Amino acid sequence: MVAEDHGVGERREDVLDVAFELSQVLDTGLDRETLSILIALCENGVNPEALALVVKELKRESQDFRAQEYVS
Repeated sequence: MVAEDHGVGERREDVLDVAFELSQVLDTGLDRETLSILIALCENGVNPEALALVVKELKRESQDFRAQEYVS
């Protein structure tokens, strides 16, 4: 059982590695930890399209906030 769990952990890391490389190529701005959380949410049933919309909205809000800080 422990050997099986170790194999699953390695595969999960491999998937995360590939997803992170793709994320970097696509210049998503997502760090490895955030990407790991997003993958876990999808694995637990969160709608990926809805999650993508939330991430986009949070990025937009963050940029707006930073722009307001810069002006002030």
